[in-house]
Amino acid sequence: MKSIGRWKLAQRIEVGVYPPKTSYTEEEAEQVQRRLSGEITNWESYVEERTGVKPADMRTMCVMEIGGVLFADQLLFQSKALHKLILDPLIRPRMSDDCEFVRGVAEYIPQKSSTLRVCWMTNTIDHCADPLLALEEVRRVLTDNGRLYITCNTFTSWTRPLFPAFDRLDGPHPHHFTRSSLLSLLTKAGFTVEAEIPPWTPPLRGWNQTVRTVKVLLGRMCGLTQIKFRCRVAKSSS
Repeated sequence: MKSIGRWKLAQRIEVGVYPPKTSYTEEEAEQVQRRLSGEITNWESYVEERTGVKPADMRTMCVMEIGGVLFADQLLFQSKALHKLILDPLIRPRMSDDCEFVRGVAEYIPQKSSTLRVCWMTNTIDHCADPLLALEEVRRVLTDNGRLYITCNTFTSWTRPLFPAFDRLDGPHPHHFTRSSLLSLLTKAGFTVEAEIPPWTPPLRGWNQTVRTVKVLLGRMCGLTQIKFRCRVAKSSS
């Protein structure tokens, strides 16, 4: 219970709770669009590589993004999917009303079983209070041919003894993973990894951002790497 209390406190202090609003200002929208255009040159290929589903085929599917990453509204959901949900305990400002925004947590998804075709879970699982329960809930709401795209910052195996300290010091991330422990968690929850997207290592920032730079350097020393898996529901899952 103490760890959950620290997690809640860290969310309030380091993230904050933002009141919902119907749209960005024109300036905010332009900033997000510039960022996306610089990172992603072909959103159709980007989505298909990560979900295994062609964006055009999503017109008949229900899809969900857990974590409320801002690009989901303009990237993942440009597919004009039949039903689009974004689930997050912190309702973030959004660019449109094209998606249904739900205030909630991944451990208790307010959705009927076997109703979603695609779930997009970017940099979220290590923020959850109970990662296994969260993935089991994702498995529950996905259809038998459903796909999960998940990313998570992982560490090298030699740092595992340090995880209790990481869990305590890094409040917004109450859990830390190695590549193998994340794979084990996915398997236990009923998923099979179908493909792995090339990993990403956090870039160094300008030295004027000293604290951020130090964090990135320490992360590199611990082998911090963002793992990206495209998963499908395991055939043996019930």
